[in-house]
Amino acid sequence: MATYSSTESSSSKHPADWGRAMAVALTRVVAQGRADGHYIEHDNLYGADLHLTIAEAAHGVQITLCWSPDELETTKLAKPPVDDQ
Repeated sequence: MATYSSTESSSSKHPADWGRAMAVALTRVVAQGRADGHYIEHDNLYGADLHLTIAEAAHGVQITLCWSPDELETTKLAKPPVDDQ
């Protein structure tokens, strides 16, 4: 099973300032899944378990976001949904 991961930096040690770094990490995780041949949009991650690691850095924090799709998710993500309308 594949695991997609991205690490981004935030220049602040205050959690309210980490949004951009988390958004960039999530965008890169989705891009990795697409590059691996999966049809993934951000809404495919609703309800998915993501692993978040926050490490202190000299002038802020390093935020690492990981996602490992399970077998059912991998099957659903293999091809785009069919529009029956």
